[in-house]
Amino acid sequence: MNDLLVSDRQKHQGMSWSERGSIALAALEALKRNNEYQHWFEYHEIELKQAA
Repeated sequence: MNDLLVSDRQKHQGMSWSERGSIALAALEALKRNNEYQHWFEYHEIELKQAA
């Protein structure tokens, strides 16, 4: 999943990423793709749901 979410952006921008920055970017991208960012901004927690 990391390849889909983050590595393409990180590798092709010619930047160097710290582990902490890479994890943060992955978390933000996952919130965006799962449409969970509104819940995060309101409650500061991530809902864990199991896919059907």
